[in-house]
Amino acid sequence: MKTAVFNNKVFFSLLIGFILLLLLYNSYSFLKNNNVYAIIPICAQVVLLAFIFTRNKHLRIILIIWAMTFLIIAPGLDIIASVLDEFNGDSPKLDPLIIDLVYIIIGVLIYTYAKKTISISTSNDI
Repeated sequence: MKTAVFNNKVFFSLLIGFILLLLLYNSYSFLKNNNVYAIIPICAQVVLLAFIFTRNKHLRIILIIWAMTFLIIAPGLDIIASVLDEFNGDSPKLDPLIIDLVYIIIGVLIYTYAKKTISISTSNDI
C-alpha cells in the first residue's frame, strides 16, 4: 500500500497548525458573520486534514493544488482587484494587501516544501 511520508517533521507540524488556524478563522467567519462562502474553504480544509492524517498517496498533489488555489491564486486576484479599484478612484487599504502578500508567501512556501519533503512510499519501504 502506498502512503505519503513527511520527511520534515517541522513542516508537518507547522502545516497542520496553519490549516487548523485557517479552519478556526473560517468557522468563526461562518458562524459569527453568517458568511455562507466560508463553507468552501472549510470543506477544503477538512478534506485536506483528512488526507494528511490518513497519509493518503494523493496528498502531495492535493496539497499543491490547495496551496496554489487558496493561498496563491485567490490572494493574487484580490491584489489585482485592489489595484483596479485604485484606477477607479478608490484608495485601497494597505492592511488587506499585506495580508494577501503574506498568504502568497505562505502558499509559495507550502508549495515548495510539499514538492521537496513529501514522498510516496510503499508499505515495504516503511
